[in-house]
Amino acid sequence: MIGNHDEGFLSGKKVSASSFESMDAHERLGAEDLSFFKQNKDGTFGNQEFIDTKNGLFCIHGGPLDPKKITPKNADGDAWLYQRNWQRLTDEGFEFFSYHGYHYKASSAFGEVGKHINNHIILCGHQHMEAALVHQGSKIREIYSKLESKKEKISGHVLESKEIDIHPTSDYLIRLGLGGPAGYYGVGSSIPHFAIIQYDPKKVILFTVNP
Repeated sequence: MIGNHDEGFLSGKKVSASSFESMDAHERLGAEDLSFFKQNKDGTFGNQEFIDTKNGLFCIHGGPLDPKKITPKNADGDAWLYQRNWQRLTDEGFEFFSYHGYHYKASSAFGEVGKHINNHIILCGHQHMEAALVHQGSKIREIYSKLESKKEKISGHVLESKEIDIHPTSDYLIRLGLGGPAGYYGVGSSIPHFAIIQYDPKKVILFTVNP
């Protein structure tokens, strides 16, 4: 799946934290270079999502909402910020647009993915902070703060993990943390976060590798 900075680089759009080096590299791209990447009819590049109906997975960089449903007709030059790789989980009790992208509610995410997959797991990233929510019946609960942290030392590093047991009749939205070395706007933790999906019994295991 393509991320927001990948999209920005290939499209020649200046995004947050874009460097002069990145923009200069884009200028050097030729038609032959860009032909290597799959360009979609709407002008975006690559796959915006990965859907595995057999195992109940809906994986995206940002959020799962259908851009056609949330993009206003007068969006014009801002329409690209409604794409799935720019969507982000809102910290407010409502949905809104900003120049960081479209901020969606968890209920909207569960409702959209539920049209494709029953009892699903939404895996996303983009916002650099881990989060986990569960949808049971008509209720949505935050569960990340209640996860137990386990630590073990392996080859001179500390592996810290948190396990999320997947109930077969519930839906989950799980957001991974930072995935690269740069840090968020150059500040804060730069330790990469990962996730492993275990199928029997079904779990999502979040982990980091600390020095």
